[in-house]
Amino acid sequence: MAEGFLEAPKLELVEVSETTITVTFIPSPSITSYVLNWKEYHQEWGKHCRSAPISTVGRQQGRKIEEDATDLLPQTTYCVRLISCDSDGTQGEPGKPLIVDTEAVSCTPRSNACCIVS
Repeated sequence: MAEGFLEAPKLELVEVSETTITVTFIPSPSITSYVLNWKEYHQEWGKHCRSAPISTVGRQQGRKIEEDATDLLPQTTYCVRLISCDSDGTQGEPGKPLIVDTEAVSCTPRSNACCIVS
């Protein structure tokens, strides 16, 4: 196995809400799956990390993949990282984590487009 073969691609932040962090990345043509991990900032990866498996099978090469870290707490700092996996399930080293704050719960109404016909 060549050095860097299972290197995780860089994550980019797409959107943050009160309970979800959406990230995107460009998959490597030689990697068939990834694991997205997330945890609260102060927690340890091994004990408190949650994850979502991501398959690249059947996806168009070179196109960005978008994935969500879900069921998060509002107004909390999270670390989100990506791990590459080969076809045997061997995991590479985790990529550099993104550190992201989820939005605070808003008490004000959200603005919606409204049309009044008289």
